[in-house]
Amino acid sequence: MRIYRVSLLILVFLLIYNVYSFAKIKIISPPDKSYVRVGRLTVVGLVENSKAKYVEIKGVRVKGNRKVPVRKGAFFAIVDLYKGLNKIYIIEGKN
Repeated sequence: MRIYRVSLLILVFLLIYNVYSFAKIKIISPPDKSYVRVGRLTVVGLVENSKAKYVEIKGVRVKGNRKVPVRKGAFFAIVDLYKGLNKIYIIEGKN
């Protein structure tokens, strides 16, 4: 049986809308450095303090578009994993 290791490295490019506002991306699922036995999983997260309309997911194959819409501060995407270590990068999209 295949075992996939998921390591989330979150890279956030901060967009400054005013002096005190910085974007923050929080991953709800999957947990960082988790091991899974499936080849596909759902990445779920929150975007706070941002007016971004999407986040971009890199490092794995995304089902559909890599630019995932942010709705009411949340996003999700289905991703296909490679065998072995997978590093998932989530970047705040520009408006």
